[in-house]
Formats: sequence, C-alpha cells, structure tokens
Amino acid sequence: MILVIFYFMMFCTGWNKVKVNYYKLMFLEPVLQNQTSMDGLAAEKSQLELEMREIYDKRESVAQWEAQISEIIKWYRNYYFMRSWFALIIKALIWH
Repeated sequence: MILVIFYFMMFCTGWNKVKVNYYKLMFLEPVLQNQTSMDGLAAEKSQLELEMREIYDKRESVAQWEAQISEIIKWYRNYYFMRSWFALIIKALIWH
C-alpha cells in the first residue's frame, strides 16, 4: 500500500517531496497501528474494570447475606435461651 502511494507521489511531484512524504508515511503507519492497539487496550481495560466492579458488588451482597444470617442465628439462640430460662423459672415457681 505504501509503495503504491510512493510511486504515485513520485510521478506527481518532485523527488525531494516524495522522499519526505515517503518517510512520513513510513513513520505514520506504525503510529496508526499503535493507536488502534491502544484503543483496543483501552476498551479491554474498561471491560475489566466493569467486571471487577461486578465482582465487588457480588462480594458486598454475600457479606450482607452472611451478616443477616448471623443475626438470625443470634436471635434464635437468644430466643431459645430465654425460653428455656423462663421454663426453668416457671417450673421453680410451680414446685415451690
């Protein structure tokens, strides 16, 4: 592709202009390739950041579930303890 442009420019303009433009094209192509690869990397980075945010949100929800479950277990233990304690008091009151 570059050679076609180079030969076209060589016939349309003077040799010095062609030489300068040829070197511009030679250096411009890698820059454009790097730009496209940078765009791809930026898109990949944003995708990974989105995935990390989703994982963090899931981790937070799991932590909230664990906290709620532990509160339910504590409530049940307290309820069971208080029930047995009241049963002992009532039994003691009845027998005395």
